[in-house]
Amino acid sequence: MEAKMTPPLKLFYCYAQGDKAERDELDQHLAGVKRKYHIVDSIDQEISPDNTWQKDIESRLNTAHIILLLVSARFMAANYFYSEEMKRAVARHEEGTACVIPILLHPVYLGNAPFGNLRGLPPNAVAVSQWNNRDEVLWNIAGAIAGAIAEMLQTWPSKEEWILKGNALYAMRRYEEGLEACEQALYLDPRYVGAWSNKGFALNELKRYEEGLAAYDQALRLDPNYIMAWNNKGNTLYELQRYAEGLAAYEQALRLDPSNVVLWNNRGNALYGLGRYEDGLKSYTHALRLDPHNRDAQRGRYMILEEMKKSSAPVAAREADKRPVEANRRPSEADRRPPEANRRPLEADKRPVEADRRPPEVDRRLPEADRRPSEADRRSPEANRRPPETDKKPVEVDKRLREKDKELNA
Repeated sequence: MEAKMTPPLKLFYCYAQGDKAERDELDQHLAGVKRKYHIVDSIDQEISPDNTWQKDIESRLNTAHIILLLVSARFMAANYFYSEEMKRAVARHEEGTACVIPILLHPVYLGNAPFGNLRGLPPNAVAVSQWNNRDEVLWNIAGAIAGAIAEMLQTWPSKEEWILKGNALYAMRRYEEGLEACEQALYLDPRYVGAWSNKGFALNELKRYEEGLAAYDQALRLDPNYIMAWNNKGNTLYELQRYAEGLAAYEQALRLDPSNVVLWNNRGNALYGLGRYEDGLKSYTHALRLDPHNRDAQRGRYMILEEMKKSSAPVAAREADKRPVEANRRPSEADRRPPEANRRPLEADKRPVEADRRPPEVDRRLPEADRRPSEADRRSPEANRRPPETDKKPVEVDKRLREKDKELNA
């Protein structure tokens, strides 16, 4: 295969603390191989007795194409090489997406090491330290590595195969390897829209959100009608809590595919994030019309109804707070009524007062009753006076008689 057709490859040196001099010497002999096969990234990891290196080596074993294990007694002392990550690297070697080559620096018993069955270097398992001419043995090692790379590239997957591999890796949550698969597909076809979208998905799962957005934007520049890219871009924006932008991405995808249940659910999620619960409820409800048994829509609808209850609770509480106030006012009205009732007792109190006044009136009547006898008493004088009036009548009769007598005498 021509060098210009070679995809960019990553080389990973894995060696023990104390073997760095051998690693540097080997790297010098591999300079020509790197140029020929477009090895753009050369990474090394020194294995120390502590475990601080484990996180770094995991990602590098998962993404490197050429993995050189510099084996010595110090190297074998690190039990990490019996881990799942090393087994995974060997599995990648067997499937043709990586080339794992053990290089025996010093004689050591390999036992049941996971890489023990791989073809190692130098040939015939004679350690580098056992060769009299080190340049010769390192030259042989470099040539063998070049041959292994060429063999690997002969069965190098097509861009479609890389995408399929990437999808399989995503299903196993091996996102770094899936990302590398996308990179390989894009190297073979930089305008491969599906690869850009899948790359964005892997970056999103790795929480490299801004890089993921850039990948989706590139996919949409190449194909503005690519629904998956719009949806995945919306998902990334949702993770960034940029809900309004995410909603716009989902709605653009829905313009292209109005019957997509996933898009209606995701639209509901964005509206939920914006606090637009009624609109979100409509979105989930529409998804359920399209698929009545869709669990995501059922769950989203349930959650948004719960939030609507919570959001209405403060309003109800405020109204309830007002009601207590009104209730308090009502008690106050009731209190007013009691005052009115109190007033009624007061009026009733007034009545007793009036009743109290009545007794005085009765008392007054009693004096009046006392006065009546006095009137009766007065009547008795009048009655006594009447006799004088009657007495006066005879007097008046006498006067008349006298006057007649005077007239007669005259």
